Amino acid sequence: MRIRVVVGTSPEGKIESPQELFPTQKILDDVPNLETTTELFKIYPYRVCNSMMSYLRSVLSNNFIDEEDHGLIMISCPRILRFELLVIEFAQNLIE
Repeated sequence: MRIRVVVGTSPEGKIESPQELFPTQKILDDVPNLETTTELFKIYPYRVCNSMMSYLRSVLSNNFIDEEDHGLIMISCPRILRFELLVIEFAQNLIE
């Protein structure tokens, strides 16, 4: 059984908790623009999919902007261990 997770496409600035990734009610009420402001992931409970990890790498890159390795971050695959640990922690909290 898969569950559906709706997240925002471009949170601004550093993200402190996974709850910030969920769209606000204002975004959800804006039905004509919903497809451009949110993403839908269909995931199995307690499993992380590749598209979700790419999404998290993308939105969490702002959390790593002050690090010297920021320019080496790749959205499509793990590359920087410290950054990937941050991504995994957010993924775990998001699916819980």
